[in-house]
Amino acid sequence: MTLKDVIDDLSVRLQHTLSEDDIVRYVNYAQQDIKRVAAKFDVFSIDTVTGINMYPLPTYVAPEGIKLVIVDKTDYQPKKLYDTQRDCIYHITPDGYIHLLPTPKGGTRVLITYEGVSPLLTLNEVKEIHGDMSNEEAQEFYNKQDTGIDDEYAVLIPLSVAISAAEVMEDVNLANNFRVQYNAAYQKAQQGKYLKRGKYPVTRVVQ
Repeated sequence: MTLKDVIDDLSVRLQHTLSEDDIVRYVNYAQQDIKRVAAKFDVFSIDTVTGINMYPLPTYVAPEGIKLVIVDKTDYQPKKLYDTQRDCIYHITPDGYIHLLPTPKGGTRVLITYEGVSPLLTLNEVKEIHGDMSNEEAQEFYNKQDTGIDDEYAVLIPLSVAISAAEVMEDVNLANNFRVQYNAAYQKAQQGKYLKRGKYPVTRVVQ
């Protein structure tokens, strides 16, 4: 589900007073709330160069979101504090590089599996970061930002934002109505997950 999808969905659910910047903020809150059970996983790849063991990561690959690093079929483990004993480790530098030890040979493919949930940007932030974009390109980038949530759970994002919008409007009954919808949608998604994977779902209730 893209940011534009969320904005459009929200406008259908209620007449709200949120700005688009507010919506982005509440979407980011909702992402963090449900990503543990509903995040998509993506793979970022790097082709190594001989003698180089540090490579820049894109901003959407957050260090805390990295789940697996494979270098030429070898599993590299995250470096622990004062870790000098293990072979095949990696760590992320403060300036956003992945440091691989030992140094892979050139022409090797590095596969980094990461949680595909990253905070969405406001339109002004898009323009600041991507200063070379035209206004139309920036707007398109802004609209197409993906929430990174699995399709089964995607409806929880606009419902969570709708709860926040109703609370801002101080409409308690409306907020509670959206909570009921949220909990029902969450249970339905969990049941779908159970049917697919055979793992019994745990019901989560939003207070």
